[in-house]
Amino acid sequence: MNSQLEEQACLYALDRLGPGERASFEAQLARDPGLAALVQEYEAAVARAILTLPRSAPPESLLARIEARIDRRVRPPGPARRTMADFPWSRVAKWSLAAVIATSLGILALRLPPRPTGPVVVLAILEADRTRYSEVPLRNAGGDADARFVQLASLAESLWEQNRVARSGQSQPPVDRSFALYDPGSLQGFIAVRELPAVSGNQRYIVWLSDRTTGGVWYAGMLPQGGPDSGLFCFLLEPKAAPQTKRPGIFITLEERDSATAAPKPRGRIVLGTKPI
Repeated sequence: MNSQLEEQACLYALDRLGPGERASFEAQLARDPGLAALVQEYEAAVARAILTLPRSAPPESLLARIEARIDRRVRPPGPARRTMADFPWSRVAKWSLAAVIATSLGILALRLPPRPTGPVVVLAILEADRTRYSEVPLRNAGGDADARFVQLASLAESLWEQNRVARSGQSQPPVDRSFALYDPGSLQGFIAVRELPAVSGNQRYIVWLSDRTTGGVWYAGMLPQGGPDSGLFCFLLEPKAAPQTKRPGIFITLEERDSATAAPKPRGRIVLGTKPI
């Protein structure tokens, strides 16, 4: 194997190839088992390096800060509907989506080696033409939804903060993309979006979860209208309105307000991620 192929394999494992280069390399990858084995080795090395980074326990005040941000939000006028701005806390029977933070973001895309055997959260990198998935192990995961949420929020805030620091320094973050974290054990998650175009008054950005095996789609909530073009939002699905799969697909569509119903289905254009066929 020549040095150029080895360099491309390394860049592919780090997700540093452009769309055209990536498509060409993936075509060659499908034909060359030796190259595929090399890429898997590089990806495993990247994953090990990431998983050995020092971790810290979430601050005790994190849960209170998130609740305070939610409580300070002003609910929009008009009939009540399940939107991200109507997010009650975990003791309330019904959950939906709420804005938590607003700033720019970017994240290094990861492809972890074989799936962990313990509890995991799904990390989805949302791009304009596809969604890429990884799994991140949960430590000391129990059955308490609040405890799992704090751990999930700590991870989301850490990814957000790492990008903020990178963007404020001299160097740019390695990848500048939207992402989502979802805990299938508690049906809770975070979605982070970057620079979504402004929409008219009768349009909404809707978040969906999907079963990539059956093609089933579930409504996860509505991004707050009139807010910043970038932000980190939290969501939680009800058990009867959540996919059964442990690795759901996640995508965002731009929908006309008139198309929203009590049981909405995606009808508009996909702006981030991909819908299962």
